[in-house]
Amino acid sequence: MSIWDSVDDLKNFMFRTHHKDFMRRKSEWFYRLTEANYVLWWIEDGEIPTPQHAVSRLEHLREHGETPYAFSFKSRFTPDDLLLLDELISSKR
Repeated sequence: MSIWDSVDDLKNFMFRTHHKDFMRRKSEWFYRLTEANYVLWWIEDGEIPTPQHAVSRLEHLREHGETPYAFSFKSRFTPDDLLLLDELISSKR
């Protein structure tokens, strides 16, 4: 688990540094899974997520698909998208 300033920073690390060599060989070490095996989400400045947070977000992604609350590289949700979702949920209470 790691924290990044932006999705682009994470993608640059994964696919444009020495890490890309490991990504190319991932099939040598990992089985292809049929369900999501990683999750991205936005956090507040200074927030430190726990492994339990990650499990909760991953379960949400698996159950509900890509949302501003929990997503993958396939979606480009922004922190503003998450704020809009929070406002929508709050207005329905």
